[in-house]
Amino acid sequence: GSRAFLSITTGFTTGAVSGEDGVLEDLHAAGLALDVNFKTPSQADKRTPFQLAKKVITVCAPLLAEDSVALGLGLYSDHLHVDFRPTSLEWVGAGAVNAEGTAISTDEFIDQVFLWRNPGAQLLGSPDCTGLEEVALGKTMPPDETAAEACGEADAQVTRDAGLGFERMVKFRSNNVVINVNETAIGTGFMTPRAWVLLRVLAKLVEKEWPDTKLELLASWNANPDEVFDALNLQFEGRTLKVKFAVGGSGDLGKLSMFAVCGGFNHVARFGDHLMLSVSKQKGRLSRMAVFPSASTLFLEVDVPHHLPDLAEIYSDPHAAVE
Repeated sequence: GSRAFLSITTGFTTGAVSGEDGVLEDLHAAGLALDVNFKTPSQADKRTPFQLAKKVITVCAPLLAEDSVALGLGLYSDHLHVDFRPTSLEWVGAGAVNAEGTAISTDEFIDQVFLWRNPGAQLLGSPDCTGLEEVALGKTMPPDETAAEACGEADAQVTRDAGLGFERMVKFRSNNVVINVNETAIGTGFMTPRAWVLLRVLAKLVEKEWPDTKLELLASWNANPDEVFDALNLQFEGRTLKVKFAVGGSGDLGKLSMFAVCGGFNHVARFGDHLMLSVSKQKGRLSRMAVFPSASTLFLEVDVPHHLPDLAEIYSDPHAAVE
């Protein structure tokens, strides 16, 4: 094909510019942001902001991750916004379209970026939860097991300075899940790819059942370097999520526990106003997702953790964690 050239529509500025959701950003003023598009855009020749986003994620993001630099990506009708920030973030502006030229939402763009980051991954639709029972108050599924017993104890705390160990963590973002960020839950919003996929499934089930209700994520990854490591606390590896209904929600916690089991979480514990949802060990970023017939159980097969290269034997059997 013909050679393609890029056009930088906005680079360094001397003042703040409007960013995601109208929030004033100073990343352009700091020289950390670009608005870019093809010089001669063409949907037919795949010269679009969407295709630029794919190149940024597949080519640039892995290189930046080695230096713990994350990207902000804003997809617009006539350009792609790219900036450097501590944690990744994606959003869409008015008129943004996908590869087929049809409108794309922020959640759909987030899903697409996840797939670009994790080749071979599959996003799951809503499973059939017919015939499944709720988890009783104070009980767990599987019955009478702790999260560590059902999902495997934590091997080590993943920290922000763990290089690729931290890079494998995924930041959860969704329009119908509120992230509760506070000083006592450092790292909330980050989790393993398996937990990310299953929380997306749960959020979709909630949206379908209670359209006006959102989930609230209270904790997911314990990134506090001052806390003493506890192998029974899976949040040290981003494998246990604490969730409840957001303020103003009208959902039923018992039914939510059933959805969590149906959605594929390997351990579900129900408390007075929240659930603790845990996932089995996984061996790295992502390989493939399989769906088992019984109860629509989901399983993620992945590679050895980047931060635990000496534990390959433990992770060698992809079904060991779910037997």
